[in-house]
Amino acid sequence: MDTYLARAIVDIDKRLGDGYAKQHPELISSCIMSQTFDYNNTSITAALYELSEKLHEFASSIMDDVEKQETVRAARGDKCRHHLERTENANHERK
Repeated sequence: MDTYLARAIVDIDKRLGDGYAKQHPELISSCIMSQTFDYNNTSITAALYELSEKLHEFASSIMDDVEKQETVRAARGDKCRHHLERTENANHERK
C-alpha cells in the first residue's frame, strides 16, 4: 500500500505540479484504486494464461492417449480379422 501511495503522489505531482496530490486526496485515492485494479487484472491474466497452457497440455496428452488406443484397437482388429479369415478358410476347406 505504501508503494501505491508514494507512486500516486509522485505521479500526480509530476503531471499536475508539486503539492497538487496533497491538496486533492480524492485523486490519490482514485490513483491507488486504479493501480490496485491494474495489479489484480495483471495477476488474473497471468493465472488464466498459465491455466490455459496447462489445459492445452492436458488436452494434448489425452489426444495422444486416444490415438495410441485407436492404433492398438486397429492392430487388434486386423489380427482378429486375419484369424477369422483363416478359421473360415479352414472350415470351408474341410467341407
